[in-house]
Amino acid sequence: PGLKVKLKGPEKEILIEVRKDDFFIYSAEQKGLGGLPLGAEGNVAFFFQGKKGELPAAFLLMHRGCNIFPVVKKKGNAMEKLLHMLVPFNDYREFVLTEEKDLPQLIAERNIQAIATADSKTDEKSLGNYGKFNAKRSLVVLRPLLLYPQEKRKELEKLFR
Repeated sequence: PGLKVKLKGPEKEILIEVRKDDFFIYSAEQKGLGGLPLGAEGNVAFFFQGKKGELPAAFLLMHRGCNIFPVVKKKGNAMEKLLHMLVPFNDYREFVLTEEKDLPQLIAERNIQAIATADSKTDEKSLGNYGKFNAKRSLVVLRPLLLYPQEKRKELEKLFR
């Protein structure tokens, strides 16, 4: 009783999203990072070696809807601390590291659909090494940083300082 609706310049705005069988009422919207929901594009085993571009490369795949499963040569606290920086972008779920020797088991158990690395060099030697790496794999190898613009890469790296 006594409340009035002021459509122009309201003191408080209430938003309603109507769906087929339900609705949501909320009072504020926040801009997120955008992208696809995690898992929408499947599971990817990502090779982490502690290199600078790995977190931005993994983030790009997550932003495109991939669940990331970290693969490392050997488990250790340093790698776990590094990967902890990705946890906020992983719906605040911690990562479980898998050693390279256990990759076939990870592929089978988690229905891994691709393998990814943070490779970004385009010189002849590096491209040759990528080909050798790919030949040893039964899955597609993704390299999200390979032709990613340098200025945008620097922006991404700011997320992980």
